[in-house]
Formats: sequence, structure tokens, C-alpha cells
Amino acid sequence: MRRSLSSINLFTQFAETMDKMKKLKICNWTLLIIYILTLASSLQLEIAGNASMLWVILHLIVATSFLAVIIWHIYLHFRWNNWRRLFKGKKKAVMKWMSIFGLLVILSAVIATIDWCMKGIHTGPGAIHGKIGFIFLIAVLIHLIRHLGFYRK
Repeated sequence: MRRSLSSINLFTQFAETMDKMKKLKICNWTLLIIYILTLASSLQLEIAGNASMLWVILHLIVATSFLAVIIWHIYLHFRWNNWRRLFKGKKKAVMKWMSIFGLLVILSAVIATIDWCMKGIHTGPGAIHGKIGFIFLIAVLIHLIRHLGFYRK
């Protein structure tokens, strides 16, 4: 037990000393990889329609990971107290739409997951979530394209 606590402390110290750009670089590359996995699992579910439980669970894991890294990304840019800036001010329209559809994706995901757990099949809420999710993924793609310079460095 003592050994694992020191490992956690070592990681925390490492994370605290890492500069913001280094964290953003790790975060953004992780986002890119998970974006591709999320897009692939979303397409697979959309094409398969009523997919097997394995594909749905894999999509839940990948998409939840995507959400977690998005939250980290937003935190690195805005910290906890400034995230509301995504919705106001002179932010680009794609940022506002990406934020709005991101929130809609989360809400529809919760509803679709509960519905899927209760019925075990792909129903209306899952279909609506899929369409909202694809709009969100398109907005994220536009955001990625606008920031390609970051990946070229």
C-alpha cells in the first residue's frame, strides 16, 4: 500500500511540474486517437443498427474516455471557473456549436444508455443520440482541421 501511494505522489508531482503546453500536447494527441476510435465505433453502431452488446459496451467505453479527455482539454484551456466562456464572447461559431452539441450528446447518451439497458435493443433515443453525435463529431473535425498546426509542431 505504501508503495502505491508513493507512486501516486510521484505521478502528481510529475503532472504538476509539467508545463501547460506539454500537457496540451499529450491531451490533444490523446484526443485525436480517441476521436478516431469514437468515430469508428459510432459508424459501426450506425451501420449495424441493432449491434451486439459487445459493440455497444466498447462504444460506451471509448466515448466515455473521449468525454473524459475533452473535459481535461477544456480544463487546460479554461480551468474550472472559466469554462462558461465557451458560450459567450467572441468565440468562433464552431466552438459554440461544438459546445452545445457536446452537451446534447451527453444528455442523449444518458437517455439512450438507460433505454438500451432497459430494452436491450437499439430504439429511438439511440437513433437520436447517433444523429446528434455525428453532428458533434463533424464540429470536432472542423475544430481539429482549424488546429492542424498544433499537430505539425
